[in-house]
Amino acid sequence: MDRCSIDRTILRYKNEVGLSDQGLGSMEVWRTKIDDLTRTIDELEARDKCRRIISRYISWLKKHKILHEENIHLQKQARLHELRETEASSIILDSDANGFQRNEE
Repeated sequence: MDRCSIDRTILRYKNEVGLSDQGLGSMEVWRTKIDDLTRTIDELEARDKCRRIISRYISWLKKHKILHEENIHLQKQARLHELRETEASSIILDSDANGFQRNEE
């Protein structure tokens, strides 16, 4: 058998089975397209996952900032309250001391 007869036999077999030269080529083209789409989907899902993680982190930072600002505000209020209590006690002590000195006279 020469090369031409082998090629004709293969071509006849492919036609009988339903596989033409175009069919194999188009199957490979579709397989390549499907692989490309699968890769694209994987990349998009990975980016979406990164976006969600970044979004959660940004939300966490915003909450942390708000809590930090509240904490600073409460600390200032606590200091102010302590100062007022200290002033009130010193006024009471001063008045008690003055009253005690008057009683001694």
